[in-house]
Amino acid sequence: MGVLITLAQDPGVELAHRERATELLGRIGGDQIVKPLVDLLKDDPSVRIRTAAAGVLGEMTAREYEDALQALLDDALTDPDKTVRSQATNALPRTPPSLRPLLMDALHDKTRDSQVRHVLIDTLGAIGGEEAVAALGQVARDETEDEAFHSHANQTLESLRSSW
Repeated sequence: MGVLITLAQDPGVELAHRERATELLGRIGGDQIVKPLVDLLKDDPSVRIRTAAAGVLGEMTAREYEDALQALLDDALTDPDKTVRSQATNALPRTPPSLRPLLMDALHDKTRDSQVRHVLIDTLGAIGGEEAVAALGQVARDETEDEAFHSHANQTLESLRSSW
């Protein structure tokens, strides 16, 4: 596994090989690969590598790796490249029930990037369920929220209610 981490992180290695090494790390899994993947996501100059790291972290999130979810929330969703942000956004609805409170906490964190919070509204809308409705309802009723954010939460709630 150390060899794959080294390959993924080495800017002197051909990009396609680095990308493949990143993907293979995800197949191996385990706590020990979260930090190297987070480092790639945060610091690698290549969009392809950051996208691959976001994808692997998204898969790990589905397998209940809290650190992987935190990396998606803190780094991937604010990446300057839309491909990386998209990869993270697509992964969030697969968040297992045990980690969903982290999504709700991030939604209520007003210091978090507004774009990330909008993605979280969509994510909770896609997940659905009573907890998502409750979290979105809190945001929709919060008069201190920005109007666009408030409106987005209300629209998502309406969509959820109409699907019941």
